[in-house]
Amino acid sequence: DGNIILKAINEGSSPDEVMGILGLGADIDFSMFGGPVAKSQENLTELKGNNICLSVINNTGYVEGISAQGSRNVSVNLDATNDIFLNVKANGNDGIGLHTADGNINLISKNGFIKVDVDSDNGDSIGIIADESNGTSSQSIFQNHINLTAYYSNEISADTFGIYTTGADSIVNLNALTDKNIILSDVYSEQIEFGTGIAINAIESSRVNLSAANANSIFGGVYANGIGTSVTLKGLEDTASKSNYVRSYAVIDGAGDLDEDTSGKFDGKSVISALYAQGGANI
Repeated sequence: DGNIILKAINEGSSPDEVMGILGLGADIDFSMFGGPVAKSQENLTELKGNNICLSVINNTGYVEGISAQGSRNVSVNLDATNDIFLNVKANGNDGIGLHTADGNINLISKNGFIKVDVDSDNGDSIGIIADESNGTSSQSIFQNHINLTAYYSNEISADTFGIYTTGADSIVNLNALTDKNIILSDVYSEQIEFGTGIAINAIESSRVNLSAANANSIFGGVYANGIGTSVTLKGLEDTASKSNYVRSYAVIDGAGDLDEDTSGKFDGKSVISALYAQGGANI
């Protein structure tokens, strides 16, 4: 029942990738990791403790906090009596908090909070990403599931995308049992806070579900594209939310096909939106 504190830090000048926790399935191409890695289609990584704190920092390269890849039977599970903190910091490259590419990540806080904070100085920062299934896998059934369940609140903070999902097998669920879900993407404040990044980006039949006892608070744009794609903000057990807040000053790239217009009347113009669904998607 003690605290679990994990740190993965590259303070040198080599552009090595740094990962905090990496669960790998048998069918993934391991050559990308530069050496032999133990393989298993049923790979379980599980941490249980009072508070779980994971800090992953790379001064020169790419960073992932927790990654599950290569098999639908790969799972990384963090189970905390109180709080879970994940801090990812990338200098000069991209940073990702939670990442599945045919795998599962499950975070549970029984009596506290879950917080994922991703920061990148010269690259993209993404809080949660569920990729379409790994192209090297020989399996016929894929699964990209990321589930966060907190007694109080789930908070995801990143500058580029708070949550990014792609592919019909990709589902992200956030459950706040007594308070709220908070997604922040590149927040700035002029008396009232707004997000200038994309808080939720769901495409290609993927699904994002936010369920909260109190409120879903979104700082940044919500974008959905493609038939079968859905973003749902709701209360617990499929009830209506008490409150949903979306505060956005985000530019939606390609919205309204302005970038394809040749008349010149939309030159220099862009679409700023809180909620934007197209191509048969639903928000």
